[in-house]
Amino acid sequence: MKPTSIRLDDEIYKKIKEDAEKEKRSITKQIEYIIQQYYEMKKLIK
Repeated sequence: MKPTSIRLDDEIYKKIKEDAEKEKRSITKQIEYIIQQYYEMKKLIK
């Protein structure tokens, strides 16, 4: 794993944080999950 930092719009951060709390994930894990889902969906579209 590679550590990284990103800047997020306050509204996006708030949404991710809310989802992470609902799913009992950390914010970092939630962002990772969202990215993984994006690439899985992208594979299905091709």
